[in-house]
Amino acid sequence: MIIVSDEIYGRLAFDDASSSLDESYVSISRYAPDNTIVSSGLSKWAGSGGWRVGMFAFPQSGRLNYLRDAMVTVASESFTSVSAPIQHAAVAAYEESAEMDTYLKRSRDILKLCGNSVHTILNQGNISCPEPDGGFYLFPNFEHFRPQLASIGVKTSVQLCDLILAKCGITLLPGSCFGMPSSSLTARLSYVDFDGEAALQAVEQDEELTGKPEEFMGSHARSMILAVDKLA
Repeated sequence: MIIVSDEIYGRLAFDDASSSLDESYVSISRYAPDNTIVSSGLSKWAGSGGWRVGMFAFPQSGRLNYLRDAMVTVASESFTSVSAPIQHAAVAAYEESAEMDTYLKRSRDILKLCGNSVHTILNQGNISCPEPDGGFYLFPNFEHFRPQLASIGVKTSVQLCDLILAKCGITLLPGSCFGMPSSSLTARLSYVDFDGEAALQAVEQDEELTGKPEEFMGSHARSMILAVDKLA
């Protein structure tokens, strides 16, 4: 058996109060090192949307070198070189450094605060969704409102997202895009509607800010809170 593990969000696993990142997130390659190919890239875990450079990590044992070599051959005939600025950014991101560790820690703290704040508002509005434990997405479920939605002809996740866009001005992706049945009243919500650079600078100046959700969200993510309040 060969496992291909997409871990592009792996370094955004939220830290527990008593754990490090290594304890919060564990790659499946730790348990099947000779059978696992890990894929990742800068755009998600490094907060570098649009900076598209990906990677595959193959077992050190060499067991899957035949597949690695075949993939390199196919890639060389399919892609041109990554632009120089992105290559330089990738080198900086993948080098172990205290600066990068600090950046990722602050990014996780900010995303955790935003995710938990949005999650709380949704639950208060009877929109259920799992509590986030990493990344920057939620998967709200509007099943509680199925009778009311059905009465106005909304019976699929696509129709649900069209309604929310028309009534609230909020763009969600329907659950059917993520393997859910079309009749599932689910959607994917991204909670990154804030100025990341300004948020990081604020946390750099006050490390305690991520423990003050109302103050942080009011100063740096007000539009997101207003939108989610409207949705809920």
